[in-house]
Amino acid sequence: MIKFFRNIRKQLLGEGKTGHYLKYAIGEIVLVVIGILIALQINNWNEERKDRKTEIHYLHRLQEDFIKNQEQLNYQISFSQFQLDNVKLLLKSFDDPLQNDELILWPYALEHAYFLAQLTFANNTWSELKSTGNLELISNNKISQNVANCYSSISGLQQLNDEWSLTHLRYKDRINDLLSPKLRNRIMDNLRPTQILKPTDSILDLENYILKFKKIDGVQGDLGDILASKKVVLMNYDKLKISVENIIQIIKDELKTKTG
Repeated sequence: MIKFFRNIRKQLLGEGKTGHYLKYAIGEIVLVVIGILIALQINNWNEERKDRKTEIHYLHRLQEDFIKNQEQLNYQISFSQFQLDNVKLLLKSFDDPLQNDELILWPYALEHAYFLAQLTFANNTWSELKSTGNLELISNNKISQNVANCYSSISGLQQLNDEWSLTHLRYKDRINDLLSPKLRNRIMDNLRPTQILKPTDSILDLENYILKFKKIDGVQGDLGDILASKKVVLMNYDKLKISVENIIQIIKDELKTKTG
């Protein structure tokens, strides 16, 4: 097109038609400018399309992470509730005689009270978004704000869990020699973080073990601290569960809007 106008201009100059020459020259300039603007607009459209594609990719990954976090949270709630019930049973044995069904559960509660569940929440996508500067690609600020607040809450719970672990370890040291290794192995074979597989009722002289347990210095205080920590963590897990469910729904709605 430019070559075409150049030939016309040469022809007009050769014929002495200066006025027509200027018009064609201006027309050539206008076409070049329009071409540049169109090219820039097309480039912008391509960049925006690329950004939206990348955003959708990250939204899918965030969604996957928070579905995993939801599963992890449900596990943590089950574990903490199970441990809370076990600690309550141990504390009850200090003051009240236990029923037969409670006596069967007591040795499992004794061991489970020192268990610690690691808080392993998925955060790879969020870390990548922040480290690469791609966080600005998430166009819905509500998603970014909610995700940031959620991970902040998780970080706080992880710090508390690290602090409380000292109490669990101290309790474990106190009761370490109460049961024989053989008996402890029998108990551990049927004990899982969130349940007892098959409690055994064939432990002899169990009430004598309870009497020895009650005489261990400091163990009741440790159990009181563990009880308090489980109540706090369950309260926070309930709030976190609502937050995680909300994030999953917001991302789902956003993906539906962007992908049709």
